[in-house]
Amino acid sequence: MSKTSSWIAGINAVASSLEHDAEHVREVLIEAGAKNPRLVEIEERARQLDISVRKVNSQAIGGVAGDLRGRRARPAQPGRLLA
Repeated sequence: MSKTSSWIAGINAVASSLEHDAEHVREVLIEAGAKNPRLVEIEERARQLDISVRKVNSQAIGGVAGDLRGRRARPAQPGRLLA
C-alpha cells in the first residue's frame, strides 16, 4: 500500500469514513473551539477506534483542506480526516 496520504474534509464525509472505512484512517484533525456537537461525536468515535485526534486552529484546517470542504471522498490509501 502506498505511504502517501489523502485528506477528506467535512463533517459528513469524516463521520462516514470513520463508520465505513476506519481501517484506512490514520488521523483526524478537528477545529479547536468549534461548537458543533457532531465534532464531539467524531472525536469520541475516532478515539474509540484508537485513531489519533488533533485539535488545530481554523487556519490550519483551511490550509490543509483548501477547496476540499464539502466534497465526498473515500480514502484509497491511509488517509487523514478534517472535521
